[in-house]
Amino acid sequence: MNAVAENTLPHQGWLEAWRERVVHPEAPAWLTELRELGWSRFEMFGFPSQRAEHWKYTRVSALESSVFAPADLSIDIAAAQAKVQQLGLAAEDRIVLVNGVVRDELSQLPSVNGYIGSFADLLRNDPDRVRAFLGAIKRNHHIEKPDRNNLRGEPFAALNSACAIDGAAVVLDNNVALEKPLHVVHLYTSAGSMPRNLFLLGQCADAKVVEWQLSLGDDAVFANAITEIGLGENAQLKHERVQNFNNQSWFIESVCTDIHKHARYIGNEYALGSKLARVDTLVDLKAPGSETHLNGMYLPFGTQHIDCHTRIRHQAADCISRQLYKGVADKRGRGVFNGRVEVARDAQRTDSEMQNRNILLSKFAEIDAKPELEIYADDVSCAHGSTIGQLDQTAMFYLRSRGLAKEQAEAILTWAFAAEVVETTDHDVVRGYLLDALAERLPGGDKIRSLDSDLEAGE
Repeated sequence: MNAVAENTLPHQGWLEAWRERVVHPEAPAWLTELRELGWSRFEMFGFPSQRAEHWKYTRVSALESSVFAPADLSIDIAAAQAKVQQLGLAAEDRIVLVNGVVRDELSQLPSVNGYIGSFADLLRNDPDRVRAFLGAIKRNHHIEKPDRNNLRGEPFAALNSACAIDGAAVVLDNNVALEKPLHVVHLYTSAGSMPRNLFLLGQCADAKVVEWQLSLGDDAVFANAITEIGLGENAQLKHERVQNFNNQSWFIESVCTDIHKHARYIGNEYALGSKLARVDTLVDLKAPGSETHLNGMYLPFGTQHIDCHTRIRHQAADCISRQLYKGVADKRGRGVFNGRVEVARDAQRTDSEMQNRNILLSKFAEIDAKPELEIYADDVSCAHGSTIGQLDQTAMFYLRSRGLAKEQAEAILTWAFAAEVVETTDHDVVRGYLLDALAERLPGGDKIRSLDSDLEAGE
């Protein structure tokens, strides 16, 4: 991380460094226009302040006062390979990116009808295939007439549009099904990265994608990602996202999904690390019979700040949405959940449910919850609820009366609380990683983890 020059606006250093990285004289005119639009929107918005309603609980001034130059693209391949093996992905289909750039020597790609690989290569070799979608899905979720006091992830999305040079691309033709889960592994070593992912599934296509966002080492990192997802008629995508940065790093992401007739999107988010993390999950149910299920777990411990925003727009009749997000905050950790469901006038027979439950393990911890419904149709079934509290004292008394120490009792109850979201994954590698993370954070968690493994083996 570089020092900021005296009397220089911090983001001016960002713009100059990133402009030099992304200038390509041979780029098609439409791509250059998209980048310039990103620059102009970022310069117009600037970094969001807490005066903006959607950022009222999340301060990014420390990020604004820093300058993260573009990350060095030369990397320690051995360290990255060791991380992949540590995750247990040596035999798994995977796209591995380091500092936002696909590394072929670390990846293992399946052969399919369509395309799986580097977004930059797809853009270079088949730009017409990308043009119809790049930026369009994200643009669908822009706030009408935005201003500095009415922003979601727009400034960071604009910065990504201007700066992204690579990412993961998954494009499946009609009726294609991936036989195994595809892992998209993002590793970051230092400085700034702007990955841009594009997942497009044709009619009746089916895939499971596990996206990992991980820091590699202890250096401070700023990662600003966008994932755009388009699901054709009757397509299905199960998309799991695991984020675990070190406590010096910043992570911002927008995940934008368009779902067409009778298509289904399952999005599981597990936010474990970083100094500050902010993820906007935006879903458009665009045609009758479309469906989405969003599940999330966020664990701000120490001084971490983790912010989860969701926005589901029911734009057609007979659509279904479900949300379950759980948070656990300890010490001086701070969590944020802002879930919003919008039901358009023509979206009759909408079926929507949103649940957010939170536990505070310390008197200094904080979780801010804001569930929202905006309904214009009259034939709907919509419900939402949010709770913030401490561990059940009756259950605590029961465990303490059987000889368990306070910390052990807290660990057992917290483990049980989080298990509902952990069980939404059906991938053994992801489940094991999440349980190990819980065990690491909770006092006495290693013993519970061992017991859990023994019970699982007995089954």
